[in-house]
Amino acid sequence: MAVVLPVLLVVLGLALAALGHGASVVRATDAARAAARAAARGDTDDAARALAARELPAEAQVAVSHTGDDITVTVVVPGPQVVLGLRLPQVRVRAVSVVEPTVGGEPAWG
Repeated sequence: MAVVLPVLLVVLGLALAALGHGASVVRATDAARAAARAAARGDTDDAARALAARELPAEAQVAVSHTGDDITVTVVVPGPQVVLGLRLPQVRVRAVSVVEPTVGGEPAWG
C-alpha cells in the first residue's frame, strides 16, 4: 500500500502533463495557421510572427518562409519539464498557405 500512492501520483502527474502537451499542440497549430493566413493576405513576416506569438508561450519560436507562391509558418514550442528533469517532446507544427493575389498582381512581400 505504501508504494501504490507514490506510483499513483506519478501516473497522475504524467497524465496531466500529457493533457497539457496536447493543449500546446492545439495552440501551436492554431497560431501557425493564423500566421500563415495573415502572411498569405499580404501582412509582413514580422506581423505574421507577432500574430502567432500572441497565442504562444514566450520561449516559442516562429519562422516564416516563402517558396514560390507558398508561405510556410513553422512553430516550435519546447516540451514542458514533467518529473525529475524529464521533458516531454517539443511541439513542432507547420502550416502552409498560398499567397492570395493582390490588385496589382504582385504579392505584398515580393
